[in-house]
Amino acid sequence: MNLTPGTPGFGLLAGTRSPRLAYRRLQAEDSMAWRAFFNDPESRKYWQGAPATPEASWQALYGRNLERYRSGLGGMNALICLKTGQLQGMCGITRQEVDGRMEWELGYALFPEARGKGLATEAALHCRDTALQQGWATRLISIIAVENTPSIQVARRLGMQLETQTIFKGNPVGVFCYHAKA
Repeated sequence: MNLTPGTPGFGLLAGTRSPRLAYRRLQAEDSMAWRAFFNDPESRKYWQGAPATPEASWQALYGRNLERYRSGLGGMNALICLKTGQLQGMCGITRQEVDGRMEWELGYALFPEARGKGLATEAALHCRDTALQQGWATRLISIIAVENTPSIQVARRLGMQLETQTIFKGNPVGVFCYHAKA
């Protein structure tokens, strides 16, 4: 798994596990679950400018991640419950440009039925710790809508601190940062 940026598959955790989750690439077969996610008002309430339909949102998400997988720019990992085998959401490390600076972002999104169980924290810790152990990054950010209190709480549980606020893709966000300890 010790790949370098630009190598296809870089930054992915496919085939790894945390206590309750298995990690794999997003697959075309995931589309129905993600359409339901994008159709849920709670899932869309913090982000403006997303594609208008659940189908278009899924196609954009899937297409972006396929390109990231191919170009070695990280990507989101599907989160699979080890107990049920059901898709729970996604988490991963992706390359993002924020205020003219290229950053490695730790991102996460869970389906409504998977929220409130600590799975976002578990998945994000697994991704963060793997990125640090593999030497992929010493600094990670999370770009979080300023009103998204649940995601802000996850970032804080990871030891991330608010570094700045800015506008990202038309949305007011906080940029939370984690620096590896020397």
